[in-house]
Amino acid sequence: MQKYYTALNIVDNNFVGTVYESSSNIAVFTTQPHASQIKAMDEVNAFLDKSNNTGFQRSKPETIVNTVHGKVVSTPGRSCCGRR
Repeated sequence: MQKYYTALNIVDNNFVGTVYESSSNIAVFTTQPHASQIKAMDEVNAFLDKSNNTGFQRSKPETIVNTVHGKVVSTPGRSCCGRR
C-alpha cells in the first residue's frame, strides 16, 4: 500500500497541491498557491522524493490505444444490398 496520496485543488484561482498520509488521511504537506498546475505538482513531487516514499512511483503520461478489433461476419449465400 502507498504511504501517501495527493490531491490538487483550486483555491482563489490558484493551484494548491496537498499530500495526505494514506493510513490516517492527515495532510502532511501543502504547497504554496501557484498559477500553474505543473508548478504545484512539481512541488508535490519534490516533497515525495525527499520523503523516501519507496512505494511511490511517479506517474508517466501515457496514451491509451483502443486494441479492440471488430470482426466482419460473412454469411454464405447472402449478398450485400440484395445483389447477387
